[in-house]
Amino acid sequence: HLKMPLEALSITNCPLSDSDQNYLSRYPNTNQLRHLDLRGIKLINFSLEPLKILLETVAATLKSEPRLGSL
Repeated sequence: HLKMPLEALSITNCPLSDSDQNYLSRYPNTNQLRHLDLRGIKLINFSLEPLKILLETVAATLKSEPRLGSL
């Protein structure tokens, strides 16, 4: 685990499984993200709930609009 919170997270052009999404949405070091880029990810067994949890967790600290969708 990281000792400091993440300020930026960029995951692009790679697959994310349901378990990846669940882990990411609950990872404690993402609670202070300033920038989030999830463009071009390929969701496997897609569920909106983990993404919703992640966005709700970081909404107050983001300094830029989250980047989601196609590159």
